[in-house]
Amino acid sequence: MKNFAGILVSLVMLSSAAGVANAQNRDREPGWEAYGALLYQFESNLKFDGGTTVDLEDDLGLALGFGYRFNGHLELQFDFDWQSVGYEADLRVGTTPVTIANVRTDYESLSLKASLIWNLVEGPFTPYFGAGGGWSFIDTNIAAGRPQTGCYWDPWWGYICNTYQDTYSSEEFVYQGIAGLRFDFDSGVSMRVQYQRQFLDIGVKDNAGVDQVMLAVVRRF
Repeated sequence: MKNFAGILVSLVMLSSAAGVANAQNRDREPGWEAYGALLYQFESNLKFDGGTTVDLEDDLGLALGFGYRFNGHLELQFDFDWQSVGYEADLRVGTTPVTIANVRTDYESLSLKASLIWNLVEGPFTPYFGAGGGWSFIDTNIAAGRPQTGCYWDPWWGYICNTYQDTYSSEEFVYQGIAGLRFDFDSGVSMRVQYQRQFLDIGVKDNAGVDQVMLAVVRRF
């Protein structure tokens, strides 16, 4: 992943130089924009303060967002993304004696974030940098109790019974650093390729995060 980040930084530097030399007079005027995106998260290994370890698999997610362009450089973006990521965890329970439980399942997350973006070039092709933060709602899909069965009467389908089970979930602060490339087409459509390093405030050692790449199609208004 470090190699990928280094390649992206090199591309940003090269495209910045090219954009300054060849920028056209088509500035991004103030206005709104909306986008849909595919989000790819790379595998990662997390170590928690209590001794628990989690191995995250790489997986795809979806993102939707909107933003406002203050001028050709500065943007404010709001987005939410959804992911279902497979993982394997060794859960460390207790201190004396220590019990380690192995779990393999998927977690689901919904993150709501705001980001401030700075485009280096006012022309149609530009690298950009930014930072953002927000909240992430996470369901670990690890059982938090015994299964329970509940029944109710449906006027169309009759008497219906379902079994459900509570799972461990949490709401955590999330923040990220952003670097990417943007191209604006004359049609009012833009493309963005974005790398982001995302951190969750969940007691991970060494403040470890996850690496993500986002491919977005943007509609300018």
